[in-house]
Amino acid sequence: MENFYSNLTLELLHKHMPFMIERIEMPKKHCTAILVDGELATIGFNRYKTSQISIEFGYQFGEYHSELDALIQMHSRICGISRDRLTMVNFRINRFNQVGISRPCPKCLSWVHNLFGTIVYTNTFGGITKESLITGEHCDIISGESFQEKFLPKYRNQYAAA
Repeated sequence: MENFYSNLTLELLHKHMPFMIERIEMPKKHCTAILVDGELATIGFNRYKTSQISIEFGYQFGEYHSELDALIQMHSRICGISRDRLTMVNFRINRFNQVGISRPCPKCLSWVHNLFGTIVYTNTFGGITKESLITGEHCDIISGESFQEKFLPKYRNQYAAA
């Protein structure tokens, strides 16, 4: 299973990362992909604008996170899908174009726990962690060195000014 998530996550990032980075105008980039049965359903980004729904969810200043943005985009389609079929994939690139931890914050986790069976996110060491929200098990599926070697070098120079 770890190999599946390693390949899936790398494939997802290689295919969609340039598009994601170009869409985010801020120097810090945080993106969320929602997968249904391993297929990409939507992509969300941190939004630095106020929204009524983000205020209702309790986000500071009403600015909503990429997790909520992704949920808003597919809210009507997510109803009725069992949580074991839903995976949330998060990644963060800081203003120095380095991978940062992107595990959902406590506000996001409060509702993510009820909807998703698995979350996959970049971790403190620049690698990727898979966490089952059903069993509580988690494991590193790609080390920081491996992920940075396979993925980031080709984007660092290309998007350094982003």
